[in-house]
Amino acid sequence: MIANIRTILAFYSLLPRPRLALVLIGGLMACTPFIAGLVSPLIVGDIIDGLAARRLDSQSILYLTLLYVVSFGLSYFGEVLYVRQKFLAAQELRKSIFATIPYIPLKRIREKGSGYYSKLIGDQVNDAFIVLDYAFIRGIILLVRMLAVLVIVLIWDVVLFFIFGFNIILIIFYSKLVHRFTHELYSHGFELLRKAMAYIVETLANLPEILAGQAFAPRLKKYEEISQETSDCAIKVETRKVTLDKIVIDLARYVSQVVLLLYCAIQVINGQMTVGLVWAVWSYFLTATEPVYILRELTRVAVQSAANLETILNHFNEVENWKSKYDSVPVVPKPGPILVIQNLTVDHGADRPIEGLDLVVHEGDVIGVVGLSGEGKSTLVDTLLGFNRSFEGNVLIYGRDIRTLPAECVFDIIGYAAQTIGIINDTLEANIAMGRPLDPARLSGIIERLGLGHLRNRNLGEAGEFISGGERQRIQLARLMYADKRIVIIDEPLLNLDLLKEQALIRRLREFLQTKSGILISHKPPILKLADRIAVLQEGRIVAEGSFDRLVDTNDLFRSIVQAYVESAREISSPQSS
Repeated sequence: MIANIRTILAFYSLLPRPRLALVLIGGLMACTPFIAGLVSPLIVGDIIDGLAARRLDSQSILYLTLLYVVSFGLSYFGEVLYVRQKFLAAQELRKSIFATIPYIPLKRIREKGSGYYSKLIGDQVNDAFIVLDYAFIRGIILLVRMLAVLVIVLIWDVVLFFIFGFNIILIIFYSKLVHRFTHELYSHGFELLRKAMAYIVETLANLPEILAGQAFAPRLKKYEEISQETSDCAIKVETRKVTLDKIVIDLARYVSQVVLLLYCAIQVINGQMTVGLVWAVWSYFLTATEPVYILRELTRVAVQSAANLETILNHFNEVENWKSKYDSVPVVPKPGPILVIQNLTVDHGADRPIEGLDLVVHEGDVIGVVGLSGEGKSTLVDTLLGFNRSFEGNVLIYGRDIRTLPAECVFDIIGYAAQTIGIINDTLEANIAMGRPLDPARLSGIIERLGLGHLRNRNLGEAGEFISGGERQRIQLARLMYADKRIVIIDEPLLNLDLLKEQALIRRLREFLQTKSGILISHKPPILKLADRIAVLQEGRIVAEGSFDRLVDTNDLFRSIVQAYVESAREISSPQSS
C-alpha cells in the first residue's frame, strides 16, 4: 500500500499545482457531508435521549439543520469545481504526453507500436485519473473520519475501542494482501491490453494487404490467443480479490457486529449506557467500518491504477532520460563538411546492416547512395535523421553529434522525403504545409508547378485513400520544396510513376536540388544522375564512390543495377510477341 501511495503522489506531481489544488479543494468540499457525519450522530443521540425523557431538544435540532444546510451548499459548489478541474487536468496531461512523443527516437516508438501510445494517451490516462476521482477522495476522507471516531470511542469505552480497532487491523492486513497477490497480475493484464490494442491498430492499418494475403484468419487466431491470455489474467486476479473480500472483510464484519451489539446490550441493562448513546455507537461503528468496505474498493483501485500510473510515470521518466542526452541549441551552419559519418556501425543483434561506414558530404554536394535491398540504406537514413540513436561511431551535422540533437533541431535544418509517404486526413494544402507557417502565394506556385491544382481544397482521405500513387509522389516533392531546407535526405523518390510523369518530376527535382546539399537514395539511374557523386553500399560499407559514368565502368554491382534497370525499361517498351 505504501508503494502504491508513493506512485499516486508521483502521479500527482505530473499535474500543474494550481490545477491539482483546485481538484483537491473541490473534492474536499464535495465530501462535506461525510465530514458532517462525524458530528451528526452526537447531535442525533442527544435528540433521542431527550425524546426518551419526553423532551424536545429544539437547540440540537437547530444545530443539526444548520449542519445539513452548510453541508449541502459546500458539497454542491465543491462538486461543480471538482468536475471542471478534473477534466481540465486530464486534458492537460494528455497534451503533455502527446507533446513529449518527439523526444523518443522513432525506432523506440516503432518497437512499442502506435497502439501503445494511443492507449496510453486515451484509456490509460482516463483510468489513471481514478486516483483523483470523487469516490477516491471520499474514501480518503472516510479513512480520516474513522481515525477521529476511534479517538471519540476511546474516550467513551476501552472495550469499544478494541472492537473498532480490530477493523483497522483488517484494513492494513487486507490492503497488504491485495497488493501482494494482485499487483503483478494487474500490471501484466494492462500490458496485454496494450499489446492487443497495438495488434488491432496494426491489422487495420494494413487491412488491404492482410486480406489480399489471406492473412486475416491467422491474425484473428493470434488475437484470440492474446484475448484469452488477457481474460485468464483478469479472471485470476478477480478470483483472488473475491476470496480475500469474503474471508478477511465480510466474515470479520459479521463477527464484529454481533459482539458490539451484545456488549452494548449489557451496558444498557447495567445502566452504563443510554439508548441514544447506543444509537451513536452503532452509527459510529458503521462510520468506522464503512472505510473497510470502501478501502476494499480503494485498494483495488490503488493496485489497478498503480499499473496505469507506473506506465505513465515510466513514459515521462523515459522522456526525461532522452532529454538529458539532448542539447537543444539550434544547429548553426559553419564552414566545413555539413555531414560527416565516421566508422558507423549499427548492430541489430542478429545482424549488422551497417558496419564501418564512412561518408562525408560537403556544402553544395548531393550524394547518391545505391545498393541492393537489405544492404542498410533504410538503416542509414534512420540513423542520419536521429530515428535510431543506438550505434557506434559518429554522425555529425555541422560538427554536432546527431545523438545529442532533439528531433526539432534535426528537422530545423534537414528536409526529409520518406520512401513511405504518409498522408493525413486533411486538405492538400495542409498536407503540403504540414503545420509550417502558411505562405499562400508560394504554396500556390508549388501546387501549380507540380500539377496538383485539381486537388485544391479537397480532403485527401484517411491515409490518402482518395488520391493515386503518382499524386502521393508529387505531394511528397511539394512538401520538400515548401519546407525548403538547406540539407535534404531523400529516400527512393518518384516510385510507381509512369515514364512521362517521372521525367517531368525529375526535372522539377533537378531544379530543386541545384541549391541543396544532402543524400539521395535510389536504385533508378535517371534519379541517381541528379547526384554530384554516387556511393555504392554493399554489406554495410561504402565499397565505391565516384561519378555515374565512372562507376558504370569500374564497379560491377553498380553496373549490374544500371543494366537491370535498362533491361526492364526495354522489356516494357518493346512490343509483345504474338
